Amino acid sequence: MPDSEGLLAGTYTYGTKYNVDGSVYASNYAAAGNLPAESVLYTYNDLGGLQSSSGGYDGNTFEYVTDTQYTRYGEVARTQLGEPGKRVWLSNYYDDHTRQVNRMIVDAEVSAPMQADVHYTYDHAGNVTSIADTPQGKPADIQCFTLDYLQRITEAWTPSGGCDQAPAVATLSGPAPYWQSFAYDKVGNRLAETDHTAAGDTVSTSAFPPTGHTLSGVSSTGPAAPSRASTSTTPAATPSPASCPVPRSSWTGTPTGAWRRSPRAAMSPTSSTTPTATA
Repeated sequence: MPDSEGLLAGTYTYGTKYNVDGSVYASNYAAAGNLPAESVLYTYNDLGGLQSSSGGYDGNTFEYVTDTQYTRYGEVARTQLGEPGKRVWLSNYYDDHTRQVNRMIVDAEVSAPMQADVHYTYDHAGNVTSIADTPQGKPADIQCFTLDYLQRITEAWTPSGGCDQAPAVATLSGPAPYWQSFAYDKVGNRLAETDHTAAGDTVSTSAFPPTGHTLSGVSSTGPAAPSRASTSTTPAATPSPASCPVPRSSWTGTPTGAWRRSPRAAMSPTSSTTPTATA
């Protein structure tokens, strides 16, 4: 990195070593900021599935992934993280026919192990229609979604019961209750977003030119509307919260509503089966 980059200036050397079968044996990471240089090692099972990983620096060794179990179809069933006394288990359960993840559990090595118990439902096209986190001894967090013929979210809400009840402000519940509605035009632009609250509806309407997809402005009305309309030159092709939700790892700032609680992020959990004590 050139000197013009200030604190980022310097040389960073990264490296990768491979096993004879082409799988990664080790990754070497350069020091950066307050992080020292580190090498991460990987092990595999007899079928080539990633089994464990460990790393270290300053003469210390840290166990990151200590065990990985797979289903007979090669899907990750259970991942064990950390060292004894500080372990976490990530467990995935799959539908017998579609192999979609229908349940994911997170357990920690603490007195009340279950940290999350997330259930997923899908429509016949494979779209997520609900996400319900119901861990033992903790408040439930249920989210429901309806989609249009182009798989765009039209309604997203957190009911006090199941998703079979129509969304209503009076029945919203959960640790972060919300109800949002979205409308689109025939060419895919998101025309309106409505936040439904006890104080009333706040409607944000997007403006587009007769041709093209360039967003020319957004005007809002309602109790949560800003003091004046905002303008933007962001192309409508840029993924919107409702039409193309993003994983939590890519969030910035303080997301709200359906953007904050994206169903798509939950469609690709990366782990696995619960410890016997909490299954």
